[in-house]
Amino acid sequence: MPDRPVSKLIPFGRGRLSNDFLGFTHIAKLHHDLNEHKGTSVAVDLRNVTWFDAHLSAPLRVVVEQARLVGTNVRFVNVPERIRIVLCKNRFLIEEKFDNFGTTMPIQCFNIDNGVDFSKYAKRNIDRKEFPRMTESLKSKFFEGIDEIFANCSLHSKTRTSIVASGQFFPNVNRLDFALADGGLGIRKVILQSLEIDIPSHKAIEWAMTPNNTTRKGDIPGGLGSKILRDFIEINRGRLFVVSEDGLWTQRGSHVSSEKLAFSFPGTFVILEIDTSDRRSYDLASVPDPRDIW
Repeated sequence: MPDRPVSKLIPFGRGRLSNDFLGFTHIAKLHHDLNEHKGTSVAVDLRNVTWFDAHLSAPLRVVVEQARLVGTNVRFVNVPERIRIVLCKNRFLIEEKFDNFGTTMPIQCFNIDNGVDFSKYAKRNIDRKEFPRMTESLKSKFFEGIDEIFANCSLHSKTRTSIVASGQFFPNVNRLDFALADGGLGIRKVILQSLEIDIPSHKAIEWAMTPNNTTRKGDIPGGLGSKILRDFIEINRGRLFVVSEDGLWTQRGSHVSSEKLAFSFPGTFVILEIDTSDRRSYDLASVPDPRDIW
């Protein structure tokens, strides 16, 4: 019998992988490295990772699914115990561990027409006792904004893989993170195809997050989307991240920045980071313009 092929070992990450330029770069680099070994068996080595934010498993899952589309068999090896526990609790890894503290939002995959299921998942996992206090009218609009992120993935991305959601509550730092990722065209290509405007990915995200900019045509309605979420983040002092291909856009409070990654992510992912130490009560001052969405 022929010898069983040996997996190519690819190192993934170093140190802490969190919501920052370095963490996002390592995920995009893994996609690049896996593309170098299409149709082979690959072992992704996590031995140098000391921490992994659980919600980053959503974009990581998209990278793995993209690799499997081209016939690459991917497995994870040398996973440090503390990280293995996290990735088992949120079901990224096959082995499942019980979440005694209720901090985990289990990773879940959705087809593009599963908007109703996604909406239920988002409300069930985000609307928890640590969530900042909101009037019911504002809370309804807030979750419409969350749903609009999924709607954009569904309408624009043309993804061939699942739309993946995940999240995590970090009680020690009063932080609630929610991530949604797709393996689609990316915002730059959507703008190029729809409007024939060719701009770098980080500029494309800037354009998409600017009120009144939209690629939707005719009578197709927009949603509340980025406007309501951005207004909330500005007051809450949380953060909103958008990564699309090699572009990174970040809002922290009212400050916005964008930059270029060294590698490209295969699609787009959004991370909403909420400061749960914020004990203010939020109300809806005005209804957002439904055109404020890309």
